[in-house]
Amino acid sequence: MPLVTANDLSQRIGVEPSQLRGWLRHRQREGDPRLAEHQPGTRWRFAPDLADALEYDYRVAHDLEVEAAPGPAGWWNWQAQVAGRPARETSGGGIRVLPLWEEYALYSDSRFVGSLTAGPAELLLAFTDGEPVVGRSAMQLVLHVHDHLPSADRPTWDYEVENVASYYGGNTSDEFAALLSLALSVRLRSGGLIRSCIAGDDPAGRPMELHHHPPTLVAPQRDPMLPYIAREISLGDAMLLSTYPRIEGSDAVALVRAAQAYADGLWLADADPRLAWIKLMSAVETAANHWKAASFDSPVEQLRRHRKRVYRALRDGDPAVLETVANDLAPTFHAERKFGQFLEEFDPGPPTVRPTMAQVDWTDLEDPLTVLYEYRSGELHAGLPFPGPLCAPPAYAGDIPLERVGGLAVAFSGARWPAHRLPMYLHVFAHLVGGALREWWASLVRPPL
Repeated sequence: MPLVTANDLSQRIGVEPSQLRGWLRHRQREGDPRLAEHQPGTRWRFAPDLADALEYDYRVAHDLEVEAAPGPAGWWNWQAQVAGRPARETSGGGIRVLPLWEEYALYSDSRFVGSLTAGPAELLLAFTDGEPVVGRSAMQLVLHVHDHLPSADRPTWDYEVENVASYYGGNTSDEFAALLSLALSVRLRSGGLIRSCIAGDDPAGRPMELHHHPPTLVAPQRDPMLPYIAREISLGDAMLLSTYPRIEGSDAVALVRAAQAYADGLWLADADPRLAWIKLMSAVETAANHWKAASFDSPVEQLRRHRKRVYRALRDGDPAVLETVANDLAPTFHAERKFGQFLEEFDPGPPTVRPTMAQVDWTDLEDPLTVLYEYRSGELHAGLPFPGPLCAPPAYAGDIPLERVGGLAVAFSGARWPAHRLPMYLHVFAHLVGGALREWWASLVRPPL
């Protein structure tokens, strides 16, 4: 990854290099930990995400126009704390009043124990009564977040230009809820703001109900789609969250987007299993698209790998027809190829507890994933629903859920599927997706200084 020099950064900002270097030396003397390793007399060199953060700080400090580099709001706030910026002490004036801190309600059907501090955020137990029950959501945590970001004036935007580089469809509470959901394999959603503190007001803050909307979690009609999803969990197990500030801003955006899709998949599993399948597959595609571009085979080879039945029907006929069909279908295979490559690269391995029968063959996931991707495409582009047996709770062998449909075939609502076309239950796919996303998250982390 190429480093950014002080000259590069000064050109981006539009100032003289000597001005920027003087400001960097001042920041270093003030104790900015990001600059502590720099030796006098050597060239300033920065990782790209650090260069983005320093550019933002310089623009704010010198009242220059600010167009922030990509990065979720919570990630930027954590970066500011790491940089040594103190928590906000004033709320500003005029039409922009900035809270010193805010609290959000987080809902789950699991129960949490322990404590967790994540940079400028703290997870507080809500001490809800009762044991965890699948589908019974309650406010289990309170997310308390101090604001460390600078009080920049509203930037002068080009209103003709769309900018969604950092967009993930939520606020800081949605960001942290999704990351915790992924880190702990648990259902967790934000219910919105419940308390806020403005400078000069009550230091304990004021209750805020206007934006508080407890999310609805639908209980299973019979057995849950995701066995073991509701349980007691230690917040101390979310160690992966501590690495969040050590990934780049653009990576953080992709991670949060993928984590939100994964969290949606868990949340919707009992309410709408078809949509849960789509959300979990979207989480993989989001991560895979960001991960790397696939190196593609020839169109005919892609047809052989991804549409075996079509290939077998055409392979003994006119080669020109085979090539034409393969060329027409090849663009649809690129996303599928990245999907499969991502899960192969970051495969977490099979579940720890496995049944003695109807196991998924974890040594050969290519065909099962190809089948599932066909169902995803049929659902999205042809209105063909995911097979009913894959949207039903798993059967059990004793107390352990089966990993795939047993028997030779299943008939459902006038349709039928051979067993090999029903490759795994939703809970097994959720295990695969969650584990792969966590492995990918870990791969994004830069080593500590």
